[in-house]
Amino acid sequence: MFNTKRTDPEKNVGILLGALRGDPGPRSDVVAVNAGAALFVAGLVKDLREGLERAREVQRTGHALRVLERYGESSHRARVKEEAE
Repeated sequence: MFNTKRTDPEKNVGILLGALRGDPGPRSDVVAVNAGAALFVAGLVKDLREGLERAREVQRTGHALRVLERYGESSHRARVKEEAE
């Protein structure tokens, strides 16, 4: 289904961002299905269908991208702090 050959980092970033945005295609579908299943296993939704719906909503609203951005910012602050010590 997916090309497992190495690609350039910029292309990989584009693929990841597209999947988190919910761009149509199998990559976004896989992200949504996995996120939906995680919500179900965590007991946050009553069934897989609801989990998938919630995951798609997170993609549509841009919340998934905001979480990634916050993670990057936090990671950067931790690295800067570690280098300063």
